[in-house]
Amino acid sequence: MNECRTYKNDIERIEILREKIQRTPALEYDAQTVADELGMSISKLNRVFRTMYATSLHSYVQDKRLEYAARLLLENDLPISQVARLSGYTNMSHFSKSFVKKYGVLPKDY
Repeated sequence: MNECRTYKNDIERIEILREKIQRTPALEYDAQTVADELGMSISKLNRVFRTMYATSLHSYVQDKRLEYAARLLLENDLPISQVARLSGYTNMSHFSKSFVKKYGVLPKDY
């Protein structure tokens, strides 16, 4: 019974994390820091997250950052470098490559 309750608590904490990522994708979501905050090991964090959402924490964060960047590009007239920074990217080249991979066009052409 206690194991079941613990797993339910893990699921609830991971769901809260997912909601936080959706609200603030640009924040730093270092796996060790997140695991520490949730009171679990990195391996457990990654295992439960992947089980719940069929993707890794890292991939989920990157996907939400790119979705946020796309929204910023559509809704604002901001420089691409500022959109990248606001989305949590510090490397413009990495941002552009990731954006093209997801959306098929450069950020400036989106």
